[in-house]
Amino acid sequence: MGRPYHSEIEALPSTYAWANQAETGALADVIERVAEGPLLVVGSGGSLSAAKLAATYHESATGRVARAITPLEFRDLDDLDGETSVMLLTAGGSNKDILSALARAQAHEPRAVVAVVMKSGSRLAKAARESDDRTHLFEFPVPFGKDGYLATNSLLGSAILLARTYFRRFDLPKSLARLLGVVELKDYFAAIRFETAGCFDRPYLMVLFDRATSAGAADIETRFSEAALAAVQLADLRNFGHGRHQWLARFGESTAVLSLHAPENRSLARRTLALVPAGIPRGSIEVPAPSPVSEIVALVASMLTAADAGKARGIDPGRPRVPDFGRKLYRLSSGRGTRKTRSLSQRSARRLGVPRLGDFSAPIEEGLAALFDRLATIRFAGLVADYDGTLVSQAEKATGPRLAVRLELVRLLESGLIVGIATGRGRSVREDLRTALPQNLWSQVMLGYYNGGQLGALEDDSVPARDDVLVDELEPLYEQLMEHPVLSVACKFTCRGSQLTVELASADLGRVVFDTVATLASGVHGVRVVCSSHSLDVIAGPVSKLSVVKEVEKRVGGRGILAIGDKGTFPGNDLDLLQHPTSLSVDEESPLLDRGKRIAAGGKRGVAAALQYLAALRTDGSLGECGFVWEASDE
Repeated sequence: MGRPYHSEIEALPSTYAWANQAETGALADVIERVAEGPLLVVGSGGSLSAAKLAATYHESATGRVARAITPLEFRDLDDLDGETSVMLLTAGGSNKDILSALARAQAHEPRAVVAVVMKSGSRLAKAARESDDRTHLFEFPVPFGKDGYLATNSLLGSAILLARTYFRRFDLPKSLARLLGVVELKDYFAAIRFETAGCFDRPYLMVLFDRATSAGAADIETRFSEAALAAVQLADLRNFGHGRHQWLARFGESTAVLSLHAPENRSLARRTLALVPAGIPRGSIEVPAPSPVSEIVALVASMLTAADAGKARGIDPGRPRVPDFGRKLYRLSSGRGTRKTRSLSQRSARRLGVPRLGDFSAPIEEGLAALFDRLATIRFAGLVADYDGTLVSQAEKATGPRLAVRLELVRLLESGLIVGIATGRGRSVREDLRTALPQNLWSQVMLGYYNGGQLGALEDDSVPARDDVLVDELEPLYEQLMEHPVLSVACKFTCRGSQLTVELASADLGRVVFDTVATLASGVHGVRVVCSSHSLDVIAGPVSKLSVVKEVEKRVGGRGILAIGDKGTFPGNDLDLLQHPTSLSVDEESPLLDRGKRIAAGGKRGVAAALQYLAALRTDGSLGECGFVWEASDE
């Protein structure tokens, strides 16, 4: 099984060069969008080392808490809040544990799910592509091919990609040798061998580490355990002094100690090793600063120590003999756990910020029952939908609605429904929809541009009117924003009459930009700030997406209207829209209990949820009317 470990070590420079040139822009863009919240990184085996590295990078780059976690730990989590994101790291993307982790991640409904697979065409990739718009798949097939028994080139590739993703402005050295500070890899190998002489002749190895080398230390434990090179204990340089030394007092004759540390802890490492009793082999590997270099070098050091230990014990770490029971253990399913799938009312309570139903169960269930009753009894003659985040995903903003959405809209329009589109954008949406829909149906489509500030049919070329001059209420605020030292650099401003659109250059600045804009706008009478899936809009006057609903109601003679949006909580720009009595959310729910709820099955969000709602609008031969037939499972 596997391939010779030395061949994997020899391929590391090539893998480094490939990963240092791979395109990571799309992954970095997604990471920026999840940077405002905490992160759980799921991995098993060698990918757990990559998960620990990703958690370290996330904390360093964003200041948010991150934690590496195994698929079983993740499966048994009680709950996640909607601000937490999940990253899945895997070399092959086909083992049962990582596949179950993806399904569990979607059930948790986190801010986003980011799956990074170091090959193409995996089972995980197929499942991720069939998921909702909050699941982002990235495939990076390593040129070296499949690892041997231990994750080696896939792990180094992951480390380089993560470093370049989280530290976009940091240029890694051009070659692995330069990263290590040597001429060739064999020179660093020799240095490692010199610093760790005698450490791999004993059955137990105690590895001391600091924050920069924690992923490398965890990787040593993985390699030495999986290849049966030694039993490894881990302790950080100070936690070692809190009782861990007792092991050396009793079993020092069969144990060696290795310190893996960054330069800032050189003195602590030296003083610690100096106190280890004589006769116990001691090794010291210092990785270079700064981050993210130190973390990568620690992983490379782990790979080389495993090679050295294998040579000392006559074991090839890349292809050990795997016993039959080991194969059976690997293929064992973890099961679904004992926790039941949440009901719709439990999921709604969670989205409202109520951690447990308790006394709120009755009103929440009554509200949902009232909503379903209205949906089942009202005949719908019109549909009003938000655009970005509802009918179009972030990735589709430049291309327009996907084929499945186009087909559903055509079906409804051909049945005689009037369709309204409420958007914060302008002409670009008109052009998208003209491309997506047959011209003979344009007269049935009403657009509310600039959050309902301008109304017009899809066939009308005169709307939206070109208006690059702001109304008087917004002009002084615009000048303040343009003079702000951060916003003037971090944002793009577009003047649209009664609307000032603020687009962010970087998603991780979202909170500070909104707080600043909202604070400055709070002193302006009649002005409010709303958020869409891609921008902030400062609106003056009585502008609302409900104006689109009212216009469609006129067209259908007061008959039923179904409203669909994605931002139902303050300060979302669908806050008004999702207060309509028959409204559904594809993402953030309205705090009102009997409307603006996300009822989509299977944890679907975004366009995937919208497609479920559109498909539920069924015609029965009555021209211009549809019933809402909801058959989606609550599981």
